[in-house]
Amino acid sequence: MSPRRILDVVRALFLVASAACAGTAYIWSQHPSLVERLDTHLVERYLHDAQHDLQLAKDLASAGSRAAAIATLEARVPELRLAQRGDRLEASRIEALGLLADLLAEEGRDELALAYADELFAHDDRDLLNALRRARLLGLLGRHQEALGALEGAAQVGGASPPIARACLDALARTGDGDRALQFILELGKRGPLGLASGSWDAFFFPSEGPQQRIREALELDLSLSWSVAVEGGPTPLSKVRLDLPAGAPLVLDELSVKLVHGDGSETLMGLEQLLRLRDLTRTDERLRFSEGSDPFVLLEVPEAVRGRPVAEVRFLAQVKPGFNEPLRGLLREATGNADRAALIAEFGEPMVTRLETSLR
Repeated sequence: MSPRRILDVVRALFLVASAACAGTAYIWSQHPSLVERLDTHLVERYLHDAQHDLQLAKDLASAGSRAAAIATLEARVPELRLAQRGDRLEASRIEALGLLADLLAEEGRDELALAYADELFAHDDRDLLNALRRARLLGLLGRHQEALGALEGAAQVGGASPPIARACLDALARTGDGDRALQFILELGKRGPLGLASGSWDAFFFPSEGPQQRIREALELDLSLSWSVAVEGGPTPLSKVRLDLPAGAPLVLDELSVKLVHGDGSETLMGLEQLLRLRDLTRTDERLRFSEGSDPFVLLEVPEAVRGRPVAEVRFLAQVKPGFNEPLRGLLREATGNADRAALIAEFGEPMVTRLETSLR
């Protein structure tokens, strides 16, 4: 091609580009609503495919098709990786990678799950949910010191929230570092498992006739539960009474009793001999210990002999202690036995040291 021909082509391209720019400027200035509609269409299309695949993966996982859910997410991940901070797809990227890591972990593919969790950590090292995920995966892979480091980093970002505190204590138990666990739990004081006030308590009353009643209250406890709850609408015959502990709270209830105060002032005392059902709690004699789950409750059946007598008030009574799993309990017992009690009291105060000792009995 001759130089003149090349210049003609360049000139033509320049004129086309100029016309395109002029046309764009005209449309932007004279028809902004058209630009806005086009922008909305492109954005919705851009987001729709990613959100559609994400929802499809959730539905597949819920239906038990984890392999299909994983394949759906892995096909979408390369595009989602392009989303940066503040991008409209950032939330979808975070959710998709987190779900993918969780599904892979459920399949026992912990190394690959950790790789996705690490990718999320590189994107946002302040993501507390992912910090817990990474720590759990590191623990499953036997890398307990790294898991503990991940949790300590999360605690510096978000404080010692109950999930992080429990995960830290579990990680310390796996490393066998009893002295560090003892120091950690006493430093937390009432902000940690020794605080007991970790959520709302619920009472459910089941009238012999009519709908059930639910009463919720955030209780401030000090190693004992003494909660009096009036029956709504006046004295009513009850068939069952249920007590719900704070969701997921690692607590122990000793010698739980429920006193029914009848409309005539008489009382009926119930205990675990009237036990109808437990959930997320295990029973050993007169002790109820949180096991796992998010909905711990105890359901008692009102004795048939008094089921027709109206109840005006229900009183819940029990000794309450922080609950620890057995590996951690053993580690803390050994650590407290070897520690200088006077030095612990001087540093953390006698109430917290006594509370810890009581919880380990």
